[in-house]
Amino acid sequence: MSSIIHEVGWRNATYCLFVAGVSLFSLISLIRQTLQERDIQITKELGRTMHGDPDEADPVNVLRASPSRHNSLRSRSLLMTTHLVIFIGGLAFGIPALKSALYTHRGNAAMAEHNYDDAAKAYDSALTTSPYAGSLYLKFQDALAQRDEKGGGLGDMRRMANLHPGDEGNHNNLGNALMQRGDMADAIKEYQQAVALKPDDPIVHNNLGNALQAAHRYKESIAELRKALQLDPNQVPTYYNLANTLTEDNQNEEAVKAYRSAIEKNAKMTPAYYNLAQALAKLGKRDEAITAMDTFLQLASKQPEFADAVTKAKQQLNDWHTAH
Repeated sequence: MSSIIHEVGWRNATYCLFVAGVSLFSLISLIRQTLQERDIQITKELGRTMHGDPDEADPVNVLRASPSRHNSLRSRSLLMTTHLVIFIGGLAFGIPALKSALYTHRGNAAMAEHNYDDAAKAYDSALTTSPYAGSLYLKFQDALAQRDEKGGGLGDMRRMANLHPGDEGNHNNLGNALMQRGDMADAIKEYQQAVALKPDDPIVHNNLGNALQAAHRYKESIAELRKALQLDPNQVPTYYNLANTLTEDNQNEEAVKAYRSAIEKNAKMTPAYYNLAQALAKLGKRDEAITAMDTFLQLASKQPEFADAVTKAKQQLNDWHTAH
């Protein structure tokens, strides 16, 4: 516990909560003092009424304040309001700061034990309660860099992105590396930063679209891929990526158009024919599907990397002919 006290986040949280506590104590004291004075005033007024002429007694005078007392009450009400505002503000800042300080302490402890995965998680939790803490963000990024391949490879890319946060290329490269690792959530964040830095780069929009597609966020993926094509209509791979995403989203008519666009720009784009055939089959256009699959087999037969797909294509083609 002593190590927490020396951390900046803990001191800030303590200060805010201390101020809130003092304000609450002052507020309660003012309320009690006001109630006590009110009771005394009521007692005095009742005493005067009892010893005076009952015919001239005015019960309203019991609670009616003199001008000087009225001014005193108004000042005290303003002071109570001020203490109430300070109390609420102290809690509003103090409680999140306290949570952030505790998570940060856990992160620091994990870092000291070289447990970078737990450290990254703790710092990430701290950032959710205190997102504007710049030093905390750097700690989080350092924990991630240490975690990623023990500081090498992916870790170096992350450090480059941190050292030059305004370079969209670094964020894009880091996004690519995270994609290869299968970390779609972080890849999407890096691509989004790259897009924010250079919104007119079609390649970054394409990469973000692919990451969103892999995360099954199809509508967002389609929007990014279409944006990439608006910026550069000659991106053949983007037409193919868009068609695949449209297929995943069951928009087969649009998918067929995108596959055909990819093929028009590159007639030797082998996998596009295979996927085009599948999309056409889903639409019930079996003759066109057979033609596309035949073209795929002609191209793929000369490319060993498509050996498994060729086997599947022949079986699929046989099934279509049999059902025809």
